[in-house]
Amino acid sequence: MNSFKKIFTLTALLAFTLVSSLFVFARNFDYIQQGEYAYYLDYRGGNAFYRGYLVFHMDDNTTQVISRAVDLKSKKSMNYVFVLKEEQGGMPSIVNEKGVPGDNPLFSQNVVDFMNFHIMYAQNDTKLGYNTSLNDEWPDYTQVFHYNKLLPMFRFLYISNDKYPMADYRLNRAGILSAKDYKSFFKMQPAYFKHGKQKSSYSIPDAAEQTVEFGSHSVSLDQNWKISSANGGKVATMGIVSDLDAQFSVKPLSAKGVDLSSQLTKEEMLRTVLLNSAENADFSTLKVSNEDNGLALSIETFDESSKVFNFSYIKLLDDAVVNLTTFDFAYEAQKKYFKKILNSVK
Repeated sequence: MNSFKKIFTLTALLAFTLVSSLFVFARNFDYIQQGEYAYYLDYRGGNAFYRGYLVFHMDDNTTQVISRAVDLKSKKSMNYVFVLKEEQGGMPSIVNEKGVPGDNPLFSQNVVDFMNFHIMYAQNDTKLGYNTSLNDEWPDYTQVFHYNKLLPMFRFLYISNDKYPMADYRLNRAGILSAKDYKSFFKMQPAYFKHGKQKSSYSIPDAAEQTVEFGSHSVSLDQNWKISSANGGKVATMGIVSDLDAQFSVKPLSAKGVDLSSQLTKEEMLRTVLLNSAENADFSTLKVSNEDNGLALSIETFDESSKVFNFSYIKLLDDAVVNLTTFDFAYEAQKKYFKKILNSVK
């Protein structure tokens, strides 16, 4: 790690460099899923960079990280790969790299950051909740990591700095890619979300209610909803101001990308479902709630074709996932209506 620090050095203003309290610990990278990627907007030191990581586990002890750094001012970008070996009871070490620009610290900073954020997570993973802020003390300033343990990659939404308010490092895009789709990682662009004033009115006609079966579960829906089969399961859709205003489903965990043989915790299962449906998600809107019969989250995503935000609700039951997606303005105008549907799931 020391030699690594020697190769890649930035000023304190430019980087949240290596965590100050280096110590021996045992923590591998299994908290990051196979094919998980995350992009961050980095405004440290008056710069503007888009930094991305795509992780593939090569075996139980070896992790390959495909990384991309884009200077948003000059539009210059660099892609490279580094391979990490997890040492028993000690620091992970870099055992191979390809294309890491050792002579250009602004671009190679991705590697320092990845190691730094991994160490911070390894130190604090048992402390994390759904809204946890942890200080990382430095001699001249304090940086604050703002965590939610259902978030992608290192589980933080952003890092702030008490001395340099504009030194912000923020989660922007995330999800999961298969090995055959890895090239799409290099085409991703920053997402800029503007939550302007939306429609305030949305009316739903009165209609008779019906009980709809979704496998071993049921829900009460009125006849504004149309029932069809798609992707191997039943889906309910409603169209009032468009062809598709809302969609509702209850699907088996396996149909939502959860590997039932992996012995994931309930929280990690829900995080997996989020990762598999996180395209254009505004992670700053993520909310988590412990409900009577399961853990639930809600998040807003941006539909680039219609230029509106959608509200998405995901709830993890013992054997299935409840999912409601609708226009955000529709949910806000008819919150009582949609909550009644969600509360009727049995």
